[in-house]
Parts: sequence; structure tokens; C-alpha cells
Amino acid sequence: MELTAAETAEVWAERIAGYDASHSAAICIAQCDDILVGMSGIGRGHWPKTHHSSTLWGVYAKLEWRGLHIGKAVVNGCLDWAKVSGVTIVKLGVNITNTVAIQRYKHCGFTEYGVEPRVICVNGVYHDELLMVKLL
Repeated sequence: MELTAAETAEVWAERIAGYDASHSAAICIAQCDDILVGMSGIGRGHWPKTHHSSTLWGVYAKLEWRGLHIGKAVVNGCLDWAKVSGVTIVKLGVNITNTVAIQRYKHCGFTEYGVEPRVICVNGVYHDELLMVKLL
């Protein structure tokens, strides 16, 4: 998260422009006035055999905005992009201990299909991810 937060607005603008030009990904944001309060991204497979598939990533809502369905809104925005883009399957991975996020994804129609062990390592501590999927 620290690396992402350190990136400039220009870096993000270039990234989003590239996504838009290639139709390979999208970032959905929630804002109040000029303040970013939440975001999520989605990217589709690059190869013909995986072009129908996408991965949801970076779901985030500012602490003081949590509980107001910001996460659900940005996830649904990404799902809308996926449907319009011809994506038929959306996958995600979420820390297995993040029960709030897991419930949010279930409310958005995702189901569990497995666990990837030790997929994330932060400060020498490994974390498993619950793998979830939604068929469109």
C-alpha cells in the first residue's frame, strides 16, 4: 500500500489512460468533492484464451467512509465495466482473516473456490488468500 500511495497523480493518470486505450482494465473511484474516498480496479486477461476473465484488485475505502457501502459501489462499478467489456468471469483474492471484505464480496455475488497459501509476505509474515469468483 505504501508504494501505491507514493505514486504521483501523473503516474495514475498515465496508467488509467493506458487502461482506457487498451480496454484491458478499469479503475472505479468514489469521491466526495475533490477527495478520493474509495477505489477498486479490474483487469482482464491479455491473451485470447484468457480475454474473457478478469481479476478484481485494490478495493479500498477510507477509514472514515467505511460502513457507507463505498466498497460495494466501487466493486459494482468494476463489475459493470466487466459486463460491458464482454468479461464472463471475475476472480479475486482476499486475506483469509479479512472477514468484513469477504462478507462484502459475498453480498456482491462472489463465492469461495479455494485458498492460496502463503501468497502474500509482509515483514516476513506469510498470509493466505481466500479465492473468490463471480460468473457474469
